Amino acid sequence: LSPGIACIGHPAAESGVGEALRATARALQTVGVPFTLFGLDEYTTARLQDRSMAEHESPRLGRKANLICDGLIGADIAVRALGPAAFAGRTNILRPFWELSKVPPRFAESLSRFQEIWAPSEFVRASFAQAVDVRVLRMPVPVELGQIASVNRAGLGLPEEAILFLFAFDPCSFFV
Repeated sequence: LSPGIACIGHPAAESGVGEALRATARALQTVGVPFTLFGLDEYTTARLQDRSMAEHESPRLGRKANLICDGLIGADIAVRALGPAAFAGRTNILRPFWELSKVPPRFAESLSRFQEIWAPSEFVRASFAQAVDVRVLRMPVPVELGQIASVNRAGLGLPEEAILFLFAFDPCSFFV
């Protein structure tokens, strides 16, 4: 096995977990950690058109560490699809995205493959800390800020005095 991390997930997915995987890989690149991207594209319904990290994709898991970056249901599918051999003799890290305060017991078998969990928020960290006996760290998703454009309501055609709400929902997400 080569030094570094095999980042497992959906590297070309136009979705939140796809971008989280790419952002994590860019952060590893910035600090000089060798990595590859291993795609499980058959296990997502997201459009697969973001090829910004394609040069780092590999058809094999040849690194000393695995990092699965996905929703908990997707991570469970990945663990089952990859099989035990993919995790043997490696450090295995889960970067889960989960919006509930409890992790259902049905995920215990898949979670037992991991030696560490990198939670994207304190809420997710607390959810997993009560469900596993491994180290659970809060590791926010890296954000790269470019030039920030000045935006105002008039430029977006929105009324100046109205109270506005933003609601966002990913229709490709899961209901549990």
